[in-house]
Amino acid sequence: MTKLLVNLLPIKTGGGLQNAISFVSSVNDDGYVYLVNADSKIHKKCISEGYNYIAIKNNIFSRLLFEIKIRYLFPKNTKCFTYFGPPLVGSIGHFYNINGCAYSNLLHPEIDFWGWCSALQKLKRKVIDLYRRKMMIMSDEIILETDLLLNRAKNDHEFCKKKLHVVHMSPSKLVTDDTLFNDNKFKYIESERYKNILYISGAHPNKRLHLLPDIAKKMKDEGIFYRFILTLPKCDYSDRLFSKFKALGVSEYYLNVGPIAPNEVSSIVFYCYAMVNLALLESFSNNVVEAWALKKPIILPEAEWSLTSCGDAACYVDISNLDTFVDVLQELHIPEVYEKIVNKGNVMLAKLPSLEEKNNKYLDIINN
Repeated sequence: MTKLLVNLLPIKTGGGLQNAISFVSSVNDDGYVYLVNADSKIHKKCISEGYNYIAIKNNIFSRLLFEIKIRYLFPKNTKCFTYFGPPLVGSIGHFYNINGCAYSNLLHPEIDFWGWCSALQKLKRKVIDLYRRKMMIMSDEIILETDLLLNRAKNDHEFCKKKLHVVHMSPSKLVTDDTLFNDNKFKYIESERYKNILYISGAHPNKRLHLLPDIAKKMKDEGIFYRFILTLPKCDYSDRLFSKFKALGVSEYYLNVGPIAPNEVSSIVFYCYAMVNLALLESFSNNVVEAWALKKPIILPEAEWSLTSCGDAACYVDISNLDTFVDVLQELHIPEVYEKIVNKGNVMLAKLPSLEEKNNKYLDIINN
């Protein structure tokens, strides 16, 4: 008998993938069935652990067909936990759906999240957001990652009608497991001239990586020798970013290592002085808990999402005045300031649940 369906189909890359692998690695029950994308890292993890799973081809037609017929594969009132994402299409009114929500823009309507798009692209993305919102509020229970999002959901005219929970983030097992650390993997990024600032991110304009060349130019003008370590794939956004570095004469101020695997994070952070995330909006960034867990300062934009979750355990920059980024780096160059920020991170980390505690919170919600 199926005790629980764990739907991991919405998860493809990034922090969600890292957290999902941690969950799969730490929680198992003979009655669980995992729904996974075929040939994904999560699929391979389920195979290696001998878990019960259903693998679906990773294309929109296969997934939609599976979601429609899901109600005929499992009995009514089956519990389905979607780690992050909306309920399965065919499960509405048939399953008892518990869904994690990391779509922070759905709860920040005042932010023009798609402002960088063309009019047609913006319309398309807003339609997708509307679909996500309507599907999400058709779940039975919703789990959010921060107190800020929980409070916003409570004050939202549709989300407030659901049973709401908050489960705070914890560092991924793939970051804290010492056996995964490899001190040779990224030794080549070590530099005698430059201190490395790591930005783990995909090529998404809302991450605001396009600001980095201007920041690099300011660093060069001030004679400050830091460089950005990036994890970007080959794409148009990356090509434009790298061209801007070149145009401003600051190509030496970045090094792109390409996308890294979730289990490589601790190995690359080891060779970095600090971490950064300049995102317009986040649910709550893996970058933050990774920095705290690995004893590195984290540089964030002054924003509601960052200030409410991190307090004085981060360094903040004013996106409208990039000189503040240089100011932060000059302050971090003072050993006492650097150590203070790291220690504040330790304090904040101690307030967050361990991986086991976080998973137990999920299970408490699921089982009650």
